[in-house]
Amino acid sequence: MRKSLIVCIAACVSCAPAGPVVLLQAIPEKVNFSVDSARVMADLEFISSEELEGREAGTKGEVKAGQYITSQLEKSGVKPY
Repeated sequence: MRKSLIVCIAACVSCAPAGPVVLLQAIPEKVNFSVDSARVMADLEFISSEELEGREAGTKGEVKAGQYITSQLEKSGVKPY
């Protein structure tokens, strides 16, 4: 379960657009996007590293993981709401 969540978060981070997020007025017939597998692996390696101490709630590792995910989303142009 935990690995599935990490993969899902990493996929979301790696697929996030580089520019501002815009809601589409209409759904295009064909959507083209690519996934940078090296970036996904780098994200997964960091999130699962010993440095994050398992990411258990209330630990320094959880805080570091949250900060990392936040920074990756910001770099991708995702803005908080």
